[in-house]
Amino acid sequence: MATRKRDEKAVFLKRNHLEELYPAAEKIDCNLWEMLQEIGASYKGYSKNYDAIAQSLLIDVLSDKKMKNTIHSARYRIKSKESLQSKIVRKKAALSHQVTDDYEREKYRDLNANNYYQIITDLIGFRIIVRYREQWMAVHEWIFDQF
Repeated sequence: MATRKRDEKAVFLKRNHLEELYPAAEKIDCNLWEMLQEIGASYKGYSKNYDAIAQSLLIDVLSDKKMKNTIHSARYRIKSKESLQSKIVRKKAALSHQVTDDYEREKYRDLNANNYYQIITDLIGFRIIVRYREQWMAVHEWIFDQF
């Protein structure tokens, strides 16, 4: 069993080109691999909900009367579990041993399975293409009005 887990870890690191970064990340969080597995299990369940949320938002923007003649095309994506785990390794590896005042970096220091979804803000992404360059502001305002 331990060999299998080591193999899973090695495959994950190699597939995501993290072999050099992982040791630095592990120095910041000595339980990094276990935490990544917990986050992976948690995210697997949540990502189904994220897909439904993204579909609903996409339908909302596409069916809005003001947006109908503005939007040329729109699509969404949900961050994959492995992409999420890779991002966490990269962000942890970028931390120094000393705590700094840089919030954008430091917010990853205490990231764990209970708070990752509050810290990582790109779990759902949208791409909206407008017909004419000057129409981007209408989409921008619609998004801010909704949220």
